Amino acid sequence: MTITNIRRLMTAVTIAWALSTSLLAHADATLDNMVDLVKASAVASAIAVGDITYQSIMIWTQRDNVLALMLLILSFFGVVTWMVTLAGRWLEQRFKVPGYGY
Repeated sequence: MTITNIRRLMTAVTIAWALSTSLLAHADATLDNMVDLVKASAVASAIAVGDITYQSIMIWTQRDNVLALMLLILSFFGVVTWMVTLAGRWLEQRFKVPGYGY
C-alpha cells in the first residue's frame, strides 16, 4: 500500500465513523418523527378515505357498537407504530458505537 492509499482508507474510515456516530445521536429524534408521521398519515387517511369512514358510520348506526370500532382502529395503529419502533430499535443497535451512551 502506498501512502495515498492509506490516506484514502483513513479518510473513508473517518467518514464512516462520523456518519455512524451522527446517526446514533439523532436516532431517537428520527424515530419519534417516524412515529408522528405514521399517526399523522393515519389521521389523514381516515378522513380522506371514504370507504373507511362509511364503514365506521355503518357500524356506528346499525349496531351502536362504537367500542369494537375503536378497538379495531387502536389495534391497527398499535401494530403499525410497533413495527416502526422495532425498525428504529434495530437501526440503533446496528449503528451503536461503544463509549457513546446507549
